[in-house]
Amino acid sequence: MTPNVTRPRTPDRWSLLSLSLLLTAGLGAGCTCNPEKKGDFAPDDEARTLMLGVDTEFAELEIPLDSRGDLGRPPERIPLRGWSSGSEEGATVAVTDLPIRTRNLYFFKPSPGMKVVRADGTELPHRYTQAQPPFWTYDADKIRVRGLEGLPGDGDLFLVYENATEREASLNQQFSGKEKEVFARATVQAGAESRSGLLLPAPARAAWEIDIPPSADLRFAAALIRPEVLDGPPSDGAKVTVRLDVEGQSHEVWTGNLKRDVFEPVRIDLGPWARKHGRLTVVTDPGATPRFDYVFLADPVIASRKAHPRRVFMVFVDTLRVDHMSAFGYERETTPNLDRLAARSVKLTQARNVAPWTLPSTRSVLTGVDPEFYFDAPTLQGRLREAGFATAMFAGNIYLSSNFGLNRDWGLHNVELLPRANTQLDKAMAWLKDNEGRDLMLLLHLMDCHLPYKEPKEYRRKFAGEPPATLKREEFHRDHVMQAHLKTKEDRQYVRDRYDNNILYADDQLAQLYELVGPDDIVVFFSDHGEEFWDHGGFEHGHTLYDELLRVPLIVHGPGLSPATLDAPVSLLDVAPTVLDLLGMEASGMKGTSLVALMSGDRAADQALRGRAQAFGRPLYGGERWGVIDGTTKYTTFNGAEWIYDLAADPEERKSSRSDAQATELRGAMGTALSREVMPAWRIAPRGGRKFPDRPLKATIHVPGGIRAAWVGEDPTEASWAELDWKPGANEATITWPTGYRGSRDVWIVPTQPITDASPTLSIDAVDGDTTVHVVPSADAPRAPQGERGLMLSAEVGERTLDVGFGFMPIPDPKARATSGFDPELSGQLEAMGYVVGAGEDKRPADKKPEDKPAEDPKKAPAKP
Repeated sequence: MTPNVTRPRTPDRWSLLSLSLLLTAGLGAGCTCNPEKKGDFAPDDEARTLMLGVDTEFAELEIPLDSRGDLGRPPERIPLRGWSSGSEEGATVAVTDLPIRTRNLYFFKPSPGMKVVRADGTELPHRYTQAQPPFWTYDADKIRVRGLEGLPGDGDLFLVYENATEREASLNQQFSGKEKEVFARATVQAGAESRSGLLLPAPARAAWEIDIPPSADLRFAAALIRPEVLDGPPSDGAKVTVRLDVEGQSHEVWTGNLKRDVFEPVRIDLGPWARKHGRLTVVTDPGATPRFDYVFLADPVIASRKAHPRRVFMVFVDTLRVDHMSAFGYERETTPNLDRLAARSVKLTQARNVAPWTLPSTRSVLTGVDPEFYFDAPTLQGRLREAGFATAMFAGNIYLSSNFGLNRDWGLHNVELLPRANTQLDKAMAWLKDNEGRDLMLLLHLMDCHLPYKEPKEYRRKFAGEPPATLKREEFHRDHVMQAHLKTKEDRQYVRDRYDNNILYADDQLAQLYELVGPDDIVVFFSDHGEEFWDHGGFEHGHTLYDELLRVPLIVHGPGLSPATLDAPVSLLDVAPTVLDLLGMEASGMKGTSLVALMSGDRAADQALRGRAQAFGRPLYGGERWGVIDGTTKYTTFNGAEWIYDLAADPEERKSSRSDAQATELRGAMGTALSREVMPAWRIAPRGGRKFPDRPLKATIHVPGGIRAAWVGEDPTEASWAELDWKPGANEATITWPTGYRGSRDVWIVPTQPITDASPTLSIDAVDGDTTVHVVPSADAPRAPQGERGLMLSAEVGERTLDVGFGFMPIPDPKARATSGFDPELSGQLEAMGYVVGAGEDKRPADKKPEDKPAEDPKKAPAKP
């Protein structure tokens, strides 16, 4: 979108600036511009950026306590009004506007907690739960009720949705619980976009005392945000006026009426007042009434135009295998455009992630810390934004959405569901144009290499021929592939060929971005994980820790870096500190290491990285797995089993060669890499079943020598749950597996005594309904993990089987937050991406749910040691 540019009426200056900006956009930050045009750019030592929405102190701030007028606090029961008659599948239905803003894209069932109730509080069923009318359905705009006698009256039916009520409250200072300065510096959601900036509900006034930098623009994007709960007449419009007072004169530099949820970019030339002191004032005025006039200025900034702005391009291609890229030696030319950029960059051939799926990997990329500490760590984009950078992220994976906290600290955060690469590039290029002459960081994420494969028709036969007879779908997910029973090499190759088609398509779209890269621009090309194509019997990702999932491409271009190909083992944890180092900025508090010294040829840095152990784990599916790479030796463990591979001799991980001494040493290396002690532990869990259990299962664990640590294991799918009652040093712990979950959540217990001594003394009293069972290990039961899978004991308890086994587990940090891969509001979108998550009904108390989102007063996760 082209910015609305307001400038003094000096045609020569306007022409000069337009030409200069055009040159900058066309040639990239590395261009040498005509010296005669240098007046349009600030001298390097005078260029300044004032982030009005981040940390520039207010000289004045007036905000209404609330913008809901006489409506008061947002209601828990939202009245449904204005019913009309419509039709659905040939039947007459009552129709009214949906009075909330949802985050849904799929509406076949309501989000958990969303319901329609009658005036007496009785619930009207949704069609998903009851096929016979009366029932209700909904979409992004309307609610429909079928089977009622006549149209409902106002006040007959209500919508209940706590998320919407809380979000509406957050748009009003009186109900938000925040001081006005904190309230004003906000992040809001508008459709697919999350934007940071200033929330100034009309009538409001904000002012700043500023020293106006040379060659500066005032930039922002303005919109009228729709309410989260519309329980009254909608806004009748609002206006923004920007005034600049300098040397006793007042100048109205911009005024505009705002559109609802449409952000209009604005750029105001402050050149005539360069190097002068002034007072900038923004006034928001309501229409006839101030109700629901939620005015928002996205990323307001006063920034000098720079001839050579610092630019960071982070190119993130989801689900991309290193060994399918011609840039890394693949026989097919799948990445010809990246190959040319890689030829003048540093290629790191042994980069790995921290987890085999998107959410935890990306959290580590953006913070340089392990993903369980994401919400407590500064982000890369936050550090750059505080330094005056424009920041934007364009993504296509729901795991990168605001519901999972990935909108943190971005000026603009845009996430859609599975967009094609051309759509992503169009948005990114428009944003770059809007931010010409500014320091900036762009993260561009592409989903084309992720199932379902959606390459355009002209790419469909680049590498792939006819599909197997059992897989006729043009777009397919994992379950379609598994149901097709692709057994032959040729049939499986078709899936790989379609994957390669999409790599080539994404690369062709990225060519236009690569053309902008100048010698001083920073580019980081990476992926979050790879994809398994039956390499070890499995398909897709998120479940194992083999290198086809852990090893990722990493290419870095930046000032002062000479082209090179390096095989030192590095991590995605190293990305954020590397970018900061290339910018000459501090990278304190990060676990990752800057790779600049390595890429500059420093032998000591190379040796340090080769001597650093890298830990990984945190799968999405199938239970907890952990591992470490130490040099060229790779260790993984799962439920007491251990595998050790020599990657130098066996890069495909075909033959594990384990010894007790080596396993012990590598467990220690894994603990060092995680900064957590790794201990042998008991794994206690009921077996998962095909149906939801009718009764809770309760087990009291007795350990005469005492319990050192106990915790509920992780299940990012949230298809299982357990509650743990235990105090450090106690001799027993009580575990409850509630109803409503088909899956089996592990609970881990570490005894105070060595596990070989404690195992024979362990006993369990398990209760399922009227059935009580006392369980003890047999005389010949294993006492510790034996380097292979196995159980210490197993017992039938009512309708379920309770197992006790072993594992080598890192003891959780009390400050860590479990990574949840399920959000009930986005369940439809996650299913559309092929993820099997949230298989249970969430019946946990609120204080028992994992804390995986930012909060002003975060609760600690339960049952941590």
